[in-house]
Amino acid sequence: MKKFITCFLAICLIVPFAFLLSGCGEQPPQNSVTLSVNPELTFVLDGNDNVLSISYGNSDAGTIFANVNFVGMNVDDAIQKFLEQSAISGHVYLSGDVVTVEVNGINEEKITALQNLAKTQVEEVFNNLGVTVEVNIAELTETARKQALIATAGLLAPEKTETELNEMTNEQLLKLINDKQKEYEGLVYSQIAEIQDEFSTAQNAALQAIQQAKAQVESLEQQINEMLEQYGDLIPDAIRTQIETTRQTIETQQRQIEEQVNSLLEVFKQTINNAKAQAEAAKAQLVQQFNAQVEATKVDFIAHLDAALANETLTQAQYDYWKALVENN
Repeated sequence: MKKFITCFLAICLIVPFAFLLSGCGEQPPQNSVTLSVNPELTFVLDGNDNVLSISYGNSDAGTIFANVNFVGMNVDDAIQKFLEQSAISGHVYLSGDVVTVEVNGINEEKITALQNLAKTQVEEVFNNLGVTVEVNIAELTETARKQALIATAGLLAPEKTETELNEMTNEQLLKLINDKQKEYEGLVYSQIAEIQDEFSTAQNAALQAIQQAKAQVESLEQQINEMLEQYGDLIPDAIRTQIETTRQTIETQQRQIEEQVNSLLEVFKQTINNAKAQAEAAKAQLVQQFNAQVEATKVDFIAHLDAALANETLTQAQYDYWKALVENN
């Protein structure tokens, strides 16, 4: 059981996409939300603040929420469910906690609105539990906001180089994160972590080769630009020939890189598909672990409810709500 809790909500807001997703009714992703109370979750939200996809940041979150489907929930409901499940499984220190709220974005009005929303929601859940909570609002600079998206995208898309990620817009990064999280849909945290470890280890040499090839292409392109800048319109025939040869080399390298990336992603996709065949068994195991955690903390949790009811920090309705939640889990 934790002795100190931090709930970190990093909500990365970006302007709406200039395009719509074709062929489906789903809205494009517009927000990224990371919640951490030791258990850590990342949501991607649409323009209505509904959850499009989710990834687990650690094994605590993966175990606790193996039996919760957040996709389709509004962010209000998702935050409430997150905190409630954390509480009944022993991840909330019932004598009082500190909660940090961090809202990321480029629209200051929206940032402020979501900071207030998150703060209100956290305080309401803790108040309904009879637990004192201190909510600290933290903010990041625009650069830090971008880096947070890059870090998440880099974890989910290891085939992308640092240069490629840095050149992406926030919209592109968020779409990449959403697409990658959706690839894992249906898998539990332990499976996802195993796949990522396997991919990182087994494919490390291939990734390095791809990145080296990309670096070589960048170097060749720089050579061409330097020659063009040096000679301008007065390019000697020998230099023109050299430029053309270099361009052909670049095209060959780019084709090889594309083939390597596609091959790598195909292996990754197959690994995910294989894991999905075992997903239900893995999920059942984690749900059992979560239920065991709830059972192990039930006596202390109900004792807290009894005391809170006796000293009138909980109403009868609040007491009944939480007791039913822990009893009927």
